[in-house]
Amino acid sequence: MGSDVFRGVEFYLDERKVKDATEVKHLLKVGGGCRSFYLDEMVTHVILDSALPPSTLLPSDAVVVHSDWVKISSRCETLLPTAPFELSDSRLFSGLVVCTSKLSRADTEKLGAMVLYYGGKMQRRLDSSVTHLVTMETSGLKYESALRHGNSVKVVTPEWVVDCITHDEKVGEEGYHPSAPPTTPVGSREYHSPTCNGETEERGEAQSLVVPANAPPPGPADTPPPGPADTSPSGPANTPPPGPVVTPSP
Repeated sequence: MGSDVFRGVEFYLDERKVKDATEVKHLLKVGGGCRSFYLDEMVTHVILDSALPPSTLLPSDAVVVHSDWVKISSRCETLLPTAPFELSDSRLFSGLVVCTSKLSRADTEKLGAMVLYYGGKMQRRLDSSVTHLVTMETSGLKYESALRHGNSVKVVTPEWVVDCITHDEKVGEEGYHPSAPPTTPVGSREYHSPTCNGETEERGEAQSLVVPANAPPPGPADTPPPGPADTSPSGPANTPPPGPVVTPSP
């Protein structure tokens, strides 16, 4: 993380109202932020995960933001706009709890950044609090668990999240079930899902999750470890290795 991401941020943090408070404080301090123990006029950001009582007096210029603003800004190594993280029920994915299944790590991280940025929550475990399971498959323990929860858990493909952001509204989940035909009801994107041999199987047009223009900026790129070196015989392309030399009889 850059050492000055939070430079100029004077923050007030109530540890009783912030999940992972120790981590959040560390990120702010390492990034150059300065903590205030009082809600005075020096405070620029109030970090909370739940709303303050209406009677609370806040500094006139302070903004109240969810701790996800700190985590995602740190991950992206840039100070993100606070508006999508302000404590409000008006954000696009407010009230949504999203769980993923059988997505690549890269797609899961992109999806998580988008959901959190627009007010939703992400969790690994599928329980009664989950509202949406995002997957490309109709199999697996999480998928079976979602079926047992009935209509309380909507099963959708990643394209549902992308289309909601693209159109700036929650579109209907109908047509986004992973068992639905490849065509999507909104837009005309395509999707490729990986196969076991490293190739892709066509189900649309992109090899990974297509991030819309109004999505949050991605974090630092994850570089996969290099694969084994190519040990195939050298020589001109498409030329088979030479066979044994045949000497004609005298």
